[in-house]
Amino acid sequence: MSRISLLACIGATVVAFAAMPSTQAHSFRGCKPAVEGSAAGLGVLGRGERRAGLKARADWEQNAKALYGEKFARLANARGVVWDCKGGTLAPAKCTVRARPCRS
Repeated sequence: MSRISLLACIGATVVAFAAMPSTQAHSFRGCKPAVEGSAAGLGVLGRGERRAGLKARADWEQNAKALYGEKFARLANARGVVWDCKGGTLAPAKCTVRARPCRS
């Protein structure tokens, strides 16, 4: 194989790989705009925060389902998940979750 043919073959291979979608870009295909879920929970020694977190997750999944349908209603498939939980000693703990729902 001549040097020019070899360089042409390598160049064609590089162009073919560059034209392929990246794995990261591909993984975000099928995602929707962010949805938020929030809830409060009562309990001591972290139980209030745990309860609030579980309720916020359920609220997020319900909101995602209402907006985009059953296929997008799993927080486990979401991208960019951000939790904000604040526990209170006398007041209820509050949790909010925000994420982009993605198709399962």
